[in-house]
Amino acid sequence: MSKLTQASVVIEWAPGSVAAYDVASNKTTRGRSLAEIVPYIGSKDAVMAISRRACFVRTVNVPDASKADLIQALTMSISQHVPIGTGDACVDIRLVNEIGPEGRVATLVAMKAADLRTLQDEAKQAGIRIIATLPAAYGSWLLAGSTSLKDCAAVSESAEGMNLDIIAGGELRYSRALPPDASNGHLAPEILRTFGAAGLRAAPTLAEGLQIPAAEYTVGKSPLEALTGSGWSAPGVEFHLPETIQIQARSGRLIRARIAAMVCILAVMLAGYVYMDRAKSQAAVDKAQYAANSMLSSLRSKAQSEKLDADNEAAMAAVLKRGFSPGQKLGDVTALVSNELPKNAWLTNIGVARGQLVVLRGTALTGDGVATYVNALSKEPRLRDVKLIFANNTLIESTPVVLFSISAFPVGNLPLVDKAVPKGGTK
Repeated sequence: MSKLTQASVVIEWAPGSVAAYDVASNKTTRGRSLAEIVPYIGSKDAVMAISRRACFVRTVNVPDASKADLIQALTMSISQHVPIGTGDACVDIRLVNEIGPEGRVATLVAMKAADLRTLQDEAKQAGIRIIATLPAAYGSWLLAGSTSLKDCAAVSESAEGMNLDIIAGGELRYSRALPPDASNGHLAPEILRTFGAAGLRAAPTLAEGLQIPAAEYTVGKSPLEALTGSGWSAPGVEFHLPETIQIQARSGRLIRARIAAMVCILAVMLAGYVYMDRAKSQAAVDKAQYAANSMLSSLRSKAQSEKLDADNEAAMAAVLKRGFSPGQKLGDVTALVSNELPKNAWLTNIGVARGQLVVLRGTALTGDGVATYVNALSKEPRLRDVKLIFANNTLIESTPVVLFSISAFPVGNLPLVDKAVPKGGTK
């Protein structure tokens, strides 16, 4: 796919919801599909900005290796970082100029391959040519950079509600869509909760294209506006289907194989020249021919190794897929149970550990609020065996409240190590 250096239309996309900003009209058009908004945009060439509800942005630690190798490794182990299956992940990273005790820091972006295929099919049917596909949250990163804010909580609004992007050290570190009631006095707690989930210290709030009384900073543009022009190319991250990445990797190996073949031919030519010149100095010829033969053998060995790697790629991928177990980060579990909390209910304690139940304790103004919370958690596919342990009516300073406790098991919450088995016991 060819790339344009300028983009006059940026479309924020999620399954069932789109919003398009057009530079020419300086307007944002919303709809349920790309086909609905096509008549209202001035260009069929557009950058696709993936909604916070359709992609993940997380900070990860990676070894010192090439970006291509890191993307391949993270694609195979993606379920350890975000709730996406190994065979259904589109992954890219932005390497950060920071080295911590656990390795180099990188920003991981991921979305479901099924969603990317749906997006590409919608664009094809609507006649839209995709310039690039990247997280919409990087528009906030560009806006924060334009205000020289190295650390902030960037708040914006889209067709699906309020969004929150965490910028730390001048880099995008975390992104999420806020609950529907975030604008009704719950924004500050949600921001603090998000900083905690990201493992970062709180920072000032930046309001992007909207008015927030408590915001320390405000910019008039929205994240979509920031991604117009050549802004989309600044982060250096894009979403590609897994099969596209495999084709690119295979092409790279083919180029290396061709280079190896050319070197082999040059080595053979050198050996022939040395052979014809052997009459002048037999000793020099023997030495040169030995070196040429060694080089030729080494190159043939490398060429054979490359061929074996290419032949075994599918088998290696299958082995790696079976080698990784699905799981959830404890911070994501905490964010999940917090996001489902209804109005007039508060969590007072969250107990969660590897391989164990998550136990929630809290207070609600009514028993209906507790029932609503239990029902919401029971419908969440990332939890199972949701149980109400108790719900007791009591008074707090003459106000009737309900104290409750709920337990659930996070899907894929495996222990970090196996339990020790006593000598002579059975597993």
